[in-house]
Amino acid sequence: MPSQNKKLDVFLNNLRLNFELINSSYDAVDSKANYLIGFEIALFIAFYSIPNDFGNSIKYYEFILATFFLVFSLILLIIVIWPKEYKTSSVGLKKIKAYLKLDEKEYLKQIIVDLDMAIEVNKKKLFTKTKFYKFAIVFLLLAIIIYLLSKSGRFYV
Repeated sequence: MPSQNKKLDVFLNNLRLNFELINSSYDAVDSKANYLIGFEIALFIAFYSIPNDFGNSIKYYEFILATFFLVFSLILLIIVIWPKEYKTSSVGLKKIKAYLKLDEKEYLKQIIVDLDMAIEVNKKKLFTKTKFYKFAIVFLLLAIIIYLLSKSGRFYV
């Protein structure tokens, strides 16, 4: 039968894997957001490089609305990639003396509690980050659709 410390070690390793999964998810969302920012900048340049002959019609307002949605999507993506402070399970120098005084079992329990708390805090931040990313995609798609409508000849009945 495994000792209590072995069980705690296994539990701690599982928590570490979960923590690493969340951290790699941050990296994945950041990478996707960076690519999308590049795409949106290229799209913005394309919006304004194609000649526009709207006059003061509804097509002009569609073009402005598409530009607004594109800029709003870009702002959301910048919020997504903006550096944030993430929680870790490590302790600062002020607490290290108290941790070193604990026996091995209590030390493992405390590290598990710290890591679990860090996972929960980071999960909430990841959820918020992905929510902003999804909204950015929706606004990007709206911008593209409205822009294409502003370029179509006769769409309205």
